[in-house]
Amino acid sequence: MNRFFIGLLTCLLTVGDVRADDLWATAVAERPRDGWKIIHRFIDKLELPSERLAYPIAVTFTWKYEGPNGLPRKPDADAIYKLEDVLEGRIEKQREGKLAAISTGNNLRTWTYYVKSEALFRRELAEASAALDLDFDVSSRADPKWARLEELKNSVRRP
Repeated sequence: MNRFFIGLLTCLLTVGDVRADDLWATAVAERPRDGWKIIHRFIDKLELPSERLAYPIAVTFTWKYEGPNGLPRKPDADAIYKLEDVLEGRIEKQREGKLAAISTGNNLRTWTYYVKSEALFRRELAEASAALDLDFDVSSRADPKWARLEELKNSVRRP
């Protein structure tokens, strides 16, 4: 009988460690005057809608760069990919928050995370960005309904 309960407990703990598979979407906007593109990637559908309750604070940070046609050069892109990898390990894998949207174009890259703790997220971002010598403008707001993400989804045209 004890084996049964140990097996059941193991299954329940394992299920708790499974990360949701969210449905992501991409939309591309183009400036008519010069053809510069802004690429938006965002969660279109949460696999676990209950995560909205777990992460009630929207933290948005923006990085300014100079690049051809408003897109980052390869060395800049490599640096921001490293930053994203670090944040994934420190925030998402630790279940402290979730990346919800990234927009790139017009010499700006903007990320929106939903987090449990703004202070923890800002500390992790500061440590990660210092190592890569990147500066950001950061803002946050309580957003338990994830309205910021919904606004982005409603503002873009999809293919």
